[in-house]
Amino acid sequence: LWISLTKARVSTKSIFKKTTRCSIPINLRSKLDLPLLQNYFGNSVLFAHAEEEVETLISQPPWKSALKIRQEINKLGQEKIMGQVAWLESLEEIFLQNLDFLGGDFVVSNWSS
Repeated sequence: LWISLTKARVSTKSIFKKTTRCSIPINLRSKLDLPLLQNYFGNSVLFAHAEEEVETLISQPPWKSALKIRQEINKLGQEKIMGQVAWLESLEEIFLQNLDFLGGDFVVSNWSS
């Protein structure tokens, strides 16, 4: 999807950046050292962000993009998760109301089980 969307944007000249970013929400339940139970009420999600040069993304084999996405997902370990939690806790509430947390050109989301 990321590659196809980027190719479409390039062909219609609707992309003006040299890089593109794919953001994917990651369920953190199993990634924490003390995993959250499946019946925990609420979401526990952070986004993995894969970024690539537009020209590289549309010219390389799709498996390379898939590998880049997988590498970014694998980076979301306990240390990075807790760092994000600390950062979020440090923000003023008024700032949180205006926070653009997706930060991607393309976001994949699936809320079904």
